[in-house]
Amino acid sequence: MPDGGRTYAQILRANLLTFFTVVLFAIGIALLALGRTGDAVVSAGLGLLNALISAAQEMRAKHRLDALRRRSADPGVQPRPPATTGPVGTGPARRSARTPLQHQIDVVIRAVVLAVALMSTAILGQAALEGLPAVRMAQISAVLSGLIPYGLFLLVTLAYAVGAAGIARRGALVQRVNAVESLSNVDVLCARLGGGLADDDGRLRPGAAQALADLRERGIEVRLLDERDAEHVRAAAHELGLPAADVLVAGELEGLGAEDLDRIVRGHAHLAGADARLAEQVVDSLVRAGRYVAMVGGGDGDVPALTLAHVGVAVQSGGTGARDAADIVLLEDSFAALPVAHHEGQRIIGGVSPAMKLFLTRVATSAGVILGVAVLGLGFPYEPAQGSLTIFTVGIPTLFLTAWARPQRCDPHLLGDLARFVVPAAVVTGGFAIAIYAALHTLLSRALGEGGVLPPQAIADFEEFTGVASADPRFVELAATAVAQTSLSMFTSVTGLLLVLFLEPPARFFRGWAPVSPDRRPAVLVLVLFATFVVVLQTPALARYFGLHTPGGFEAPVVTAATVLWFFLLRTVWRHDLLRRALGLHSAPRG
Repeated sequence: MPDGGRTYAQILRANLLTFFTVVLFAIGIALLALGRTGDAVVSAGLGLLNALISAAQEMRAKHRLDALRRRSADPGVQPRPPATTGPVGTGPARRSARTPLQHQIDVVIRAVVLAVALMSTAILGQAALEGLPAVRMAQISAVLSGLIPYGLFLLVTLAYAVGAAGIARRGALVQRVNAVESLSNVDVLCARLGGGLADDDGRLRPGAAQALADLRERGIEVRLLDERDAEHVRAAAHELGLPAADVLVAGELEGLGAEDLDRIVRGHAHLAGADARLAEQVVDSLVRAGRYVAMVGGGDGDVPALTLAHVGVAVQSGGTGARDAADIVLLEDSFAALPVAHHEGQRIIGGVSPAMKLFLTRVATSAGVILGVAVLGLGFPYEPAQGSLTIFTVGIPTLFLTAWARPQRCDPHLLGDLARFVVPAAVVTGGFAIAIYAALHTLLSRALGEGGVLPPQAIADFEEFTGVASADPRFVELAATAVAQTSLSMFTSVTGLLLVLFLEPPARFFRGWAPVSPDRRPAVLVLVLFATFVVVLQTPALARYFGLHTPGGFEAPVVTAATVLWFFLLRTVWRHDLLRRALGLHSAPRG
């Protein structure tokens, strides 16, 4: 018996050709053309890793389902007959639907890519006019490409894969890697009785009643669709703990136009005498009404309805077509995994939201600093190696925040919520960062210029770091840039860690953006990362690896004073919602 559903090649191709991976591959090719082989490998490698993580999860699910299919075809095994709720149809091809969270992430990433592309064109064009050497042009290109939030791509993919793997351990196979997060958006669940919630003898599936009760407690409406008469549907609804009075009989819909059918179907809870075609119409009507629909079925006739729904759920004993079309397959026909999947999906949302805030604040701040320093005519503020510091300030924190996330519904106003966090954070941080860079660059330029006051040992240290002698005309600019870049990196790294405390405040003192968090782990993580960063700064070999000059006696006081002022200013902006007031907008609840 041939295996069904998508082939392994189709699964791999679908995951390789996502917007995220295409962007990463394109950046890798551009960097390779500029001679930045290492950076190109990182970019393309992350794209490939994203694709392989998602594809591996979906391939595991396919392998398991294919094994079940072959087992059911074994003459020595007595399989349960698959339900056939209505005429069998192939239905439309299994979709690759994007969830509301994915749509909002796509919008943000596309905007970031466009902004970085425009900024890169302007900066590289100016650098070419100034006659910068090719090596320096390549370094600038590497920094600009680093503004694309690679880590966010990987984080979302990992969150989906971990969620799918967790649900698999609870008795469900996830065939579409974003299905767990998608399930968390569901507000109405349509379920077949025969072949879905119950077997052919009318007995409820394991855990069905409790699962539906849990989902209803979370605000999900449950609608039963069955081919049997109204009395059977009422009895089943009563047994499942559902309202049993509101049952519509399919015969009442005969001869109705599309508008009347939509109005009546949307206004009733359950439908008796519903064949596969009518079940498909119900799902289609609810989707067009703006509902986020999950469909539970088992017969091959349910394929069109399973495909039309945002989330298709099939039971293991159902037909081959239903299993192939479903996003989630319930093993052993047990519904116990559904509430767990819904909870896990909300945890994914709860983790991705703060991660986006941190990543986008880093991107917006860095872009603002690059433009500000360029306007001041003080060169380029970053070296490629310094971009690796974001592993301490964004990469590791977002990874743990996602793992520790609390359940949260998808905020339809996520983009506005992001703007209220990112814009003040980026403006305040970028403003202080530009001031620090300009002040220290100017200060050191004067100190190293004619009549300079720096001691010989300090000058010798700068000669070693820059690789040029103090008599070289480039020495003053290179040394001043090294100190300014180091101070800039110190400031943005420390403030980046403090942003984590604003997102998960351990005490009222840090309450500016969010209420005090019951979880103290983020605060401990920040302390550990801060200590690690200090060790990096004070260890010459490590500092040099990250493109930093080991701080002398004046960088730390300047950065400390600026950080204190930054903290109280940003906290005030958030506490009093000054961005909205400045724009004359009405207050809105935060996500």
